Amino acid sequence: LSLAYGKRSLWDIYQFLRFENLNVNLEKLLDCFKAFEKCKFISTRPVIKSSDLSRAFKQVGVKPGMTLMVHTGVSQFGYLDMGMTGLINQLEKAVGIKGTLCMPTHSLSFSGSNPYNKKKSISTVGALTNAFIRMPDVYRSAHPTHSVACKGPKATALIKGHHAACPPQGETGFWGNFLADDAWVLMMAPMGTNTLIHLAENLEGIPTPAGFIPKKKDGKWQHRECPNMPMNTHWFDKVHDLLDRKKLLKRVVLGESEIVLMRAQDVIDAATVILKKNPYIVLNGTEGVWNTAVKKNLDSIY
Repeated sequence: LSLAYGKRSLWDIYQFLRFENLNVNLEKLLDCFKAFEKCKFISTRPVIKSSDLSRAFKQVGVKPGMTLMVHTGVSQFGYLDMGMTGLINQLEKAVGIKGTLCMPTHSLSFSGSNPYNKKKSISTVGALTNAFIRMPDVYRSAHPTHSVACKGPKATALIKGHHAACPPQGETGFWGNFLADDAWVLMMAPMGTNTLIHLAENLEGIPTPAGFIPKKKDGKWQHRECPNMPMNTHWFDKVHDLLDRKKLLKRVVLGESEIVLMRAQDVIDAATVILKKNPYIVLNGTEGVWNTAVKKNLDSIY
């Protein structure tokens, strides 16, 4: 019973016991845990079916024809019985053939790592995003640290201009195109991952420092600057709280968590209000290189 905590599956427990050279019958172990659940010693996680996803997407307000950015942390809901590809298929069905599905595929290819390759570089922001970029007809932007992938009729237009010479979340490139399209954001992940808010920092002129990315030319390693690198997300909750107070967040329970839909322009408007009141809010109180550089730049302005 002590092994049944957190998000361990019965199979995880079975494998652990086998590793300890204990002769355990899987069927009897299943019966044992059913008895534990009946006595309320444990609770099992919900199984999320395709029909649950379809219902939740419809209830939260995802509509055919939308341009939709999806942030995912799928383990927080329970067990997906359709797998990663099945979840992506349900998202595609929700936006329809006229909609465009978008996901962050950040590789964070800074100095010290391999140069970015949009066909080969692994996304560092979740298993679902890596499944997405391997699917046919998915287009990934050229930005070396904060790339985005899209599928749908507007995919190539959205990622146009999103490369190393522009800020990761700047007015030029994907995020500016996304905002101009009156797009939406669906959070299936912790709210602090809402990358769109960094666009508001850029639009408000928050003076963030450049980052350096690797580049190989004529067989030699070189480095080039990539402007306006984002960093802190601690203040994003204030943006979502403001949206909540204005009743601009749509929430629907799914399994053990919830999904949240918001209009991109509403997010930018709320973040802008907060930044205008206190641009120093982007600093998280530490003395790291990024915070020190931004504070120095802000002091020179204000």
